[in-house]
Amino acid sequence: METYKIAGFWRRVIALIYDTLIVISILFLGGLMGVLLATAVWGKQAMEDGILFENNLFRLFLLSLWFGYYALSWMKGGQTLGMKPWRMYVFDKEGNTISLQQSMMRFFTGFIGLGLLTIPFLQNRSAVQDMTSSTQTLLKPKPEKSSS
Repeated sequence: METYKIAGFWRRVIALIYDTLIVISILFLGGLMGVLLATAVWGKQAMEDGILFENNLFRLFLLSLWFGYYALSWMKGGQTLGMKPWRMYVFDKEGNTISLQQSMMRFFTGFIGLGLLTIPFLQNRSAVQDMTSSTQTLLKPKPEKSSS
């Protein structure tokens, strides 16, 4: 059985940077879909009038795409694409994948990475989102090199 350690501050920050690039791509594609749909429904005038970008429903759509990326990643495999190269996983306190409610709590309390700022100051190296959602961000040990 492998022993996981708590993931450190810099590793989490770098994974967040990776994930930010992925989220920007997702939001770009979502925005493109919105522009194409608005243009199809209201014509070119929709873009000139700013109908889409002033629409709270469109903003909610983009936020749901952002949240969906994180929630699905955490709930299905325990990690986002940005966490994979750094061997980090998110689990609940018993070592299971997290729930939708825990994903929501992590997402909104760790919003834009500010929740990571507590890590250097706490002995247990927990981020705000770990504490509020009863989860833990762990580092999987490196695989042992096999000598052939």
